[in-house]
Amino acid sequence: MLTKQLLTLITISVCVNLSFAQTQVADSIKKTDTHPPFYFDGYADVYYATYSESNKAGTIATNGVVGPKNNSLGLNILQLSGNYNNDDVRGKITLQVGDIPTQIWPAEYRFVQEAYVGARIGKKTWLDAGFFKTHIGAEILPGRYNMLSTIAMVTYNEPFFQGGLRLVQETNSKFNWGIHLLDGFNKFTKNTAIPALGVNGTYSINGKLQLTYTNLLSDEVLNNNFNLRFYNNFNVAYANKKWQLLFGLDVVTQQTNAYDISLKNYADVVIGSLLTIKHQTFKKIAFIIRPEYFYDRHGMLSTPINAQYNPADINHVAPYFLLTNTGTEKPDGYKTTGITIGAELKLHSEHYVRIETRYLNNFTNQKTYDNSWGVFSGTKTNQRIELVITTGLWFDK
Repeated sequence: MLTKQLLTLITISVCVNLSFAQTQVADSIKKTDTHPPFYFDGYADVYYATYSESNKAGTIATNGVVGPKNNSLGLNILQLSGNYNNDDVRGKITLQVGDIPTQIWPAEYRFVQEAYVGARIGKKTWLDAGFFKTHIGAEILPGRYNMLSTIAMVTYNEPFFQGGLRLVQETNSKFNWGIHLLDGFNKFTKNTAIPALGVNGTYSINGKLQLTYTNLLSDEVLNNNFNLRFYNNFNVAYANKKWQLLFGLDVVTQQTNAYDISLKNYADVVIGSLLTIKHQTFKKIAFIIRPEYFYDRHGMLSTPINAQYNPADINHVAPYFLLTNTGTEKPDGYKTTGITIGAELKLHSEHYVRIETRYLNNFTNQKTYDNSWGVFSGTKTNQRIELVITTGLWFDK
């Protein structure tokens, strides 16, 4: 009943929506808010997706978030936000339905994307409390804010949401910053004695180049032991009339390997990166390419895989770490390279249609995908091909 009511409410207010804008972040710093004290904004995203790993319609793709259902037409997200701002207080609530929140949001808060209230404690400084979207990452959900609708493997393993307090300074100057006291890594509610602490800082140069650093220090409790994780994210965004570029690098360390307590003095590591390049070839048509890389040694962030490896190579950080086969089996995280090629058609400033094809390649011993093609059908493979078409529209009034 709640889902039907929410769908009816949002459908009355919004059409089908999408957008591009990862590098709009740099431009948004320069804009002045002209909204009335209370206003609504809405967004919707519809997709068709097909994956090489299954022929069955409706099957959820491995690590699927955007367009997760194979051979299906689906709804990524449908959301409606109510916003209130005056000189001293502000607040926001965003309700959502669709495949994206179903896949990654906790079940008890699946319909809530954001819900917070805040008070001004300085001329341009705010203290907010509640539920937020993550402050970490080069890409962010929903797809309206990115150059591509699909997200890179590194983004998939970043936190998507967070709950707690945030202290932010919002100015039109070159530098903006924030401090976050949170319930944990990708958590709305607290389950550890020690809260997570994160910061973010953004520096804009000439309105075209933007540098961003974010981090999160959290206690990932393992067997009732303190287990420190330090998540670092570096982003570089550049935009001019024809080109937009986004580079993201994540470096994550963890005090104890999550799946082998005997390695308690051993620091685990995750490295992930992406480079998205967009060229506005024609007035309404742009082309985008995104190479990506993700390396998770033992499944700290990604789903653990049982793979063969050489224990003598345990101190290696290089990507060749898990290429030997000695008969010793331990949990292993995803080690993946990939490339996405896409095209975007914008018929209106608040609308787009995108078509994207993506190729993912795990290390040779990480055969996590079902092969559905021809004589190879029914076998396991370390490669996957995706085709995702998305379209949408949003309003902001």
